[in-house]
Amino acid sequence: MTLTILLLICIIFIKRIYSNKVNDEIEEDMYERYQLALSKLAENPKDAQLRQQALSSGRFYYSSSRPDHKPTTYDEVAIANDINAACGE
Repeated sequence: MTLTILLLICIIFIKRIYSNKVNDEIEEDMYERYQLALSKLAENPKDAQLRQQALSSGRFYYSSSRPDHKPTTYDEVAIANDINAACGE
């Protein structure tokens, strides 16, 4: 019985470590995509489609670190600031 409980605890612990690693990798990928979208926008700041891509990428990136996977008002402001900075505004 004790061995079974210990095994279950180990399995849960390993699953959490793996899950955290996967989440970190996803967040890192989202960050890279967001930065790429911002650099493309900086090259062509008048392009509305690039602006929309940067906005979407920013929302995905910021929401990836939230428990409910929704960007907050502060995240939206940060994204707007990033986009404005990329556009030279």
